[in-house]
Amino acid sequence: MSFKHKVVILSISLLLISTPMLKAQNTIDGLHGDRNNRKQGLHNGNLVETLFWNFGEVAWWGKQPSGVWPKGTNHSYMDGIYPLVAAEVQLSDGRITHIVEGGYREHYEEGSTGVEFGWQPLPDFANPDQDYIALSDDPNTWPPYWPDQPADWGGSWNGYFGRKTNADQESYFVMDDYQDYGQDYWGLFNSDSLDPNRGGLGMRVAVRGFQWSNVLAEDIIFWHYDITNVSTTTYPKTVFGMYADAGVGGQNDSNDDLAFYDLSLDLAYTWDSNNLGEGNWETGYAGYAFLESPGNPFDGIDNDEDASAGASPELGSADFQPRNLVDDVVLIDYQNMTVDNNRGRILTSFSAGGSDDFYHYSGDSLFLNQYDSVSVYLRGSSYSEIPFNGVDDDLDGIIDENESVHMGLKFKNFFSGAGLDDPLIDEARDDGVDNDGDWDPELHDVGADGLAGTGDAGEGDGLPTLGEPNFDITDKDESDQIGLTAFDAFYIGQGVEFGHDEVIWDRVA
Repeated sequence: MSFKHKVVILSISLLLISTPMLKAQNTIDGLHGDRNNRKQGLHNGNLVETLFWNFGEVAWWGKQPSGVWPKGTNHSYMDGIYPLVAAEVQLSDGRITHIVEGGYREHYEEGSTGVEFGWQPLPDFANPDQDYIALSDDPNTWPPYWPDQPADWGGSWNGYFGRKTNADQESYFVMDDYQDYGQDYWGLFNSDSLDPNRGGLGMRVAVRGFQWSNVLAEDIIFWHYDITNVSTTTYPKTVFGMYADAGVGGQNDSNDDLAFYDLSLDLAYTWDSNNLGEGNWETGYAGYAFLESPGNPFDGIDNDEDASAGASPELGSADFQPRNLVDDVVLIDYQNMTVDNNRGRILTSFSAGGSDDFYHYSGDSLFLNQYDSVSVYLRGSSYSEIPFNGVDDDLDGIIDENESVHMGLKFKNFFSGAGLDDPLIDEARDDGVDNDGDWDPELHDVGADGLAGTGDAGEGDGLPTLGEPNFDITDKDESDQIGLTAFDAFYIGQGVEFGHDEVIWDRVA
């Protein structure tokens, strides 16, 4: 049988940036990642089988099975994959730098004790008396209690869909960057004013793998990364990405691999240049698709185009031109961008003047706090938007509008009010709103544990409750997703070391 023309999607990554998870015991906030908690897992719930580790790495060159398809053949398609999170920070000496968090087997900066400065697993998310990551189909791997769930969940699976899984196999672990004491910034930056020992950015990642044996999904592993900023720092610029070390053709036949991407599918993919693997077996493709990318509920733009059928206005060429500040301007309180206050926007004018905690007028000058700096705007002057800086430079209330990316998309007009009541622009999975209106009380009113018949909080009350299907965190469509925005390919070891944060930032930001 020839596999040459079959596309093999070995890793599909889902992501949400979340508020803290549901919890009753509240013990997770007292836990921190540590290298001593490392465990290994094996996903083999369909035709894809691969080893993976609870510090984020999937597959490992030299170990099998690593991204094998079909299961049992030892036909390997990957040498290693891991998620990365990066952010721009200001050091105490005023310098701007970048911190990149990841978890990989090599090329990482280490401390004097040999601990890698990156993701490390939290304890108590697997049975401590064995060496494997918690899997839904193996109760022996489950811990006696789950740190992020009520006590009565002990003995039950801690699934994405509640105390159950609708996948044939689901894995679960949590990791963070607590032990990242990188020499380029440690002592000059601390992400958490409440914990002087916290390293890194203060990011915690809940990771799930899903496999279904149904013929429509039998060639796929779904990875879900739920990233929470548990620090006290707000980051104006952040990046999520995946590093994929291609190994199409086997672990001794990966130097002839190629890679490319398809923006319309949010897909990056790799293949063997001669379509032959180690031992001359015919290779397929390995694809890495963002089924759900990070959402941006702050920019005032319908990034995922799900509001296209509505009556909200569309961005046209005039909206990307320099804007002359004659009188009315929209100001954003970047430290207070909540749902209840219109994501920090207020409509003001030079003629009316006034002041607040984050701005004040003085004659024809406006002084505006934008994160950690103060910008001065002059009445009658023209200002252009600077894409990708996270700031509304031209004071129209829209952040980072870019003609090459956003032309024709729906948006919120903060001057006229058009689009402000559109639930599908700037939707978020923590806003307490069923943005797409697909929560059905007849089907989904099962309570916070996602399981009907338990009589828990919210069950049968006629209102959507956090944890129920098709509402907020369990509905990926309630996120204004930005899609694939960057792609880079290189040979490992040729000038790219994962411990060099600035090099990685320049490639992904």
